[in-house]
Amino acid sequence: MTKARAIKLAAVLVGLALLGAGLYREAVRPASFDAQPPGIMNTQTHLTVTARTMDAALAREALGRAEQELRDLELKMSVTIPLSELSRLNRAKVGEPVPLSPQVLEVLRAARTLTQQTRNTFDPTCGPLFDLWKQAGLRKRAPTREEVKQALDHCGWKHWAIEEEGARRLDEGAAIGLGGIGKGYAVDRAVDVLRGPGIVSGLVDLGGHIRFFGRPPGGGPWRIDVRDPFDADKALCTLTMTAGGVCTSGNYERYIEIDGRRFNHVVDPRTGWPADLVPSATVVAPAAITCEGWTKCLSVLGPEGLRLIGPGTGIDALVIVG
Repeated sequence: MTKARAIKLAAVLVGLALLGAGLYREAVRPASFDAQPPGIMNTQTHLTVTARTMDAALAREALGRAEQELRDLELKMSVTIPLSELSRLNRAKVGEPVPLSPQVLEVLRAARTLTQQTRNTFDPTCGPLFDLWKQAGLRKRAPTREEVKQALDHCGWKHWAIEEEGARRLDEGAAIGLGGIGKGYAVDRAVDVLRGPGIVSGLVDLGGHIRFFGRPPGGGPWRIDVRDPFDADKALCTLTMTAGGVCTSGNYERYIEIDGRRFNHVVDPRTGWPADLVPSATVVAPAAITCEGWTKCLSVLGPEGLRLIGPGTGIDALVIVG
């Protein structure tokens, strides 16, 4: 591959034949029905469904189920909605038990497991750090090392008790944010409710967090582009897939800028500073929640993180550095 800037590719293939993510470009055929509901989790949403009977009412009912599932989960997991379950948990007094829905508990447990699997490079308990860097972007001033250290002191699963029907906050300054795994979970749930009698295929795309089943309209495999992180108008490559989830995390869309310098939105939980090693990380796995979480790990560790993906997991990954 020839470029003005050298691009090094590091990849691991563990299970699937091909991997990649980024932009969904499959054309909508007459047998399929589309929806692009606005305002879900502050991101663009794309739903596609194909009905065996070509029944518009059947397809629209399925699309409605998927949209409602996404909105219900947003109301539970968003940290920007004051009455959400997660917001109530983050405001709770130390030691106060907070009842949580099965869905939120499922995500919290999955996140805790992923923290262990990724050697703490994915950690949603770093809410204090996320807020610190958000405020830094608004003030246009990078935090001091002391401010980062103080935020880190309130991060970690040791500050939380996840119980059978809820959770408790064990530190006054602790806060959880599920932005690094919640969208993937929501996509998986939306796909589950999208399926139904007469529905032969479907796709849920929540801001680039994608999962699909069946064959796309017109048959053949799903075609997914991996965006070139150095050129927004180009695809680095196009992948063909038959099922599963896919997600890309890059430093080219979400970032904060201070004094002309861009800081990645992905923060390294070990140091408290934004990760700057990887312009783009892509993960393919059976579930979108797995894809999203592992892209954060790889954004922090780069190619080194590929070694953490064990054999037989069904996870494929592509890391672009340069």
